[in-house]
Amino acid sequence: MARDTDSWEQYHIDLEHNGNALLWPDEFVIRFLYGLVLRRKQRRILEVGCGAGRHVVLFARAGLEVVGTDIANSALDFTKRRLGQEGLSGVTLQQASATDLPFADASFDALLAWRFLHVLDREQAQGALAEAARVLSPGGSLLVGTRSPRSTNHELIREGRGADADFDYKSGQLSERALREIYYTRSELDTLFCAFKNVEIEHMEWTRQNGTFTVAYWSITATK
Repeated sequence: MARDTDSWEQYHIDLEHNGNALLWPDEFVIRFLYGLVLRRKQRRILEVGCGAGRHVVLFARAGLEVVGTDIANSALDFTKRRLGQEGLSGVTLQQASATDLPFADASFDALLAWRFLHVLDREQAQGALAEAARVLSPGGSLLVGTRSPRSTNHELIREGRGADADFDYKSGQLSERALREIYYTRSELDTLFCAFKNVEIEHMEWTRQNGTFTVAYWSITATK
């Protein structure tokens, strides 16, 4: 098993153990579900990098046919238990890499990869989007979230005080994860998503620590 996979396995174990797993859906994903997926009567949805399953649960509650993938079995196990506790069915969970999805062409009406793209290097990110395009049906909806350089962490990295270049997670290291230094600019996103139609790129940011630390992300919606 690759080091990155080992790291993610321990990361999700620690999130659950410490009660830090995100359990509530993000506003942008809710908008994606009700403003695009359900309005377009799209029924089969894939989440790549589903983590603790907060959006898998959201989609299952909406009655969709849901497939969730993650590289870490610990994340999938957490999601499976949560689905069971809520009595939700119709969800398939499968370990898979974003760059090698085990699904046929045009298998899904919609795809979510939320706050995920930045954990890949730039070549892998291109491969992941190529796979997303491959498994989406014509007219399928896509929502991707990734980090913005307006983040305080980006400045810390530039100053040599931020995260390491490689993800080599140490048990208990929950607040400052060692992720790759990938922060996409708007022009880079325009290029990265050039194969898709109806691309809309939105920016969101909020602060922590009494306004001294900024967290910033891009939200990209598109159509196959």
